[in-house]
Formats: sequence, C-alpha cells, structure tokens
Amino acid sequence: IFSLGFNVYLYLQLKRSDSGYQNVIRKDIDTISISSSSVAKLNARFASTPDELETNLQSNSLDAAEPISIAQLYDYLREENWPLLTVNVRTFLRQQPDNIEAQLIEAELIARTEPLAIALVHYYSLLDLELDSEQQDNIVQKIDQLFENATEQLRFDRAWDLLAELLEPLVQIAPNERRYLILLAEAYAQQINVVMMENALAGLASDDPAIASIRSILARKLESEDDANDKDALNTDSGGKSLPEINITRIQLDRLGNQYTVDTGIDGRPVRLMIDTGASTTAITSRAWGRLSQRIASQFIGIFTVNTAAGFIEAPMFKVKRFTLGSLSFDDVS
Repeated sequence: IFSLGFNVYLYLQLKRSDSGYQNVIRKDIDTISISSSSVAKLNARFASTPDELETNLQSNSLDAAEPISIAQLYDYLREENWPLLTVNVRTFLRQQPDNIEAQLIEAELIARTEPLAIALVHYYSLLDLELDSEQQDNIVQKIDQLFENATEQLRFDRAWDLLAELLEPLVQIAPNERRYLILLAEAYAQQINVVMMENALAGLASDDPAIASIRSILARKLESEDDANDKDALNTDSGGKSLPEINITRIQLDRLGNQYTVDTGIDGRPVRLMIDTGASTTAITSRAWGRLSQRIASQFIGIFTVNTAAGFIEAPMFKVKRFTLGSLSFDDVS
C-alpha cells in the first residue's frame, strides 16, 4: 500500500512539473515570435539602443491605427528621425506606391542613411517616373547638389579612393556623362592606376582636351614618385642613418598598447585620435561625434565606405571648419 501511494504521489508531482515546464516554454516561444516579428518590421539596424527600438514599436502601433500623412513624413524628415521616417514612409508607399511626394521624401531618407552612390543612383531612377517639369528639375538639381558638394570635398581632401568609389556606379548608369568620366579618370590617375584611368578616358571623344590633362596628372605622379625615391637614397648615408632634414613639425604621440594616440582639435574642441597609417580618412566614433556635433558647425557630405582600424565600415562624412594637429591647422576638411 505504501509503495502504491508513493508512486501515485510521484506521478502527480511529475505531471504538475511537466505542465509548468510546457507553459514556460510556450510563453518564451510567444515572446520570441513577437520580438522577431517586430524587429523585422522596423528594420532594427537603425535603432542603436533598446529604448529607441521600443519607441519605434510604440509609434508603429499608433501609425497602424491612424493614416499616415505627408505632413507627418515631413516632420520626421525635419527632425532627422530616421528610424520613424523609415517605417512610416515605407508604410505610406505600400498604401500609395505612386505618390511622387512620398517617393521624394524616401529619396531624401536614402541620401542620409545609405552610401551616397546608392542615393544618387536612386535619384536617377526617379527620373523614369511620370514627373512634371518642376519635379524633374528639382531632382536634377538635387543630383547636381549632392554630386558637386561631395566631389569638391573629396578632391580637396585628396580622397581619391572615395572619389572613385562614388563615381564608379554613376558611370555605369550614365556612361556618356563627361564630368563623371573625367573625374573618375582623375581619381585613377592620382592613384597611379593606369589601366583603369585609360578605361575611363576611352569613354570620352578622342579629341577631348581633358584626355591630355589627365595623362599629365599621371606623368607628374610618376615623376614625383621617382623624385621621392631618389631623395630617400640621398638622405641615407653609407651607415644607414638618415641625414638631418629641415622644415619638420614634431607632434607628441602617446603610446596605448601597440597603438599611438595624438591630441587634436575640431573647431577648437579637443579630440584624441589614434594614428592609423592604413586608414583612408580621419574617423571618429559615433559617440564622440554626437557630443561634438551639438557644439560645432558642420556640413553633411554623404555616407561612404571607409577603411579604419576596425576594418571597412559605412560611415557619414561631415565637413568641419578647422582641424588642428599640434601647431598645424587645416580648414574645411572632412
């Protein structure tokens, strides 16, 4: 009797425990299902913190109950609220896919959240829509504005790799655009990439005067490289020691592990940067820029793929009025 009663007790306990376990599992599965669905809808890569994602989820619920208006989309655009604008403009275009005004707002969003080359290609695609003359002129002006601002800054910074990155897809969709071909050939010439330079020049008319100008850039680059090699040979004596040089500005570096850091200034605001000889441009963290951008004047140029100490990343580029490094200062750099 005792054995029978004990077995019944164990059976009831096991059943109660198994039921609770199933309830916990079912609850967790429901939670995971809701979470992954919401994240997918919101394109969560735009949310940098859980609080931002939660805000987006709440707003998405409200927008689902109330129709989205063009005025709301413009509000998000003015506020630079890219996560909410992304969700709402996509929802709006699913409901009204032929709305030109919403498509132009989406193009502005892409210009601020995607690489500039992608943004320009997208603007070109809008020219295939049924537009009135004013809308078409506005899009062409926007393309020219984004293109001119970026190419002027990249040439000033001598960021030839980024300039080529911007121009390569544009030449694919507008192969007869002379300014694209000339600038792309120049970017290749400055990088001493002879084959790619000649490929770009082949798209120009054979009597185009720009061809000779671009080839002269390449010739000067090759000549200056030879001169630099000769100077290196002259500056080294038979003992392998470098001879003293003049006009050298010395900058104090601080060692941090296997890296070196240096104190710099952006519009008078102190910033400590790490020296990275393989980087294609000067980069600072999003957190540091968040603090700086509230206190300095800057101009958004576009998003580019840059090579940093952490590898290749997509990052927004801004032009600042002044950058200082020791006693040296540089104006209008990005």
